[in-house]
Amino acid sequence: MPVTHWAARALQVLAVKHVVYGVSVDLFAPNAPITRAEMTVLIARALGLKDDANVNAEFADSKDIPVWAKSSVAALKQMGIIQGREQNRFYPQANATRAEAAKLILEVINQLK
Repeated sequence: MPVTHWAARALQVLAVKHVVYGVSVDLFAPNAPITRAEMTVLIARALGLKDDANVNAEFADSKDIPVWAKSSVAALKQMGIIQGREQNRFYPQANATRAEAAKLILEVINQLK
């Protein structure tokens, strides 16, 4: 990622803190869309939540949540930070919308108060 990218400093800090990783060893792709599962994992890491492979997110499509995201999705749902879309479906592979990201950030801020 070019050092001139508008988010370079923030992403470097988050990378050092192991909150964000690239899409491969040598590519970060800061302008790529982010899935709902990826966004949830980033927030869980930022909050310092621990992985627990024995959790169930209890969404109608929980079987579609990648293994690497299951505990983050379950923890944030239990905390009331995330919710599903219609019919209690999480849609983990769908790209996150700006509205979903904004709501997620607001919920995190409220949790930290």
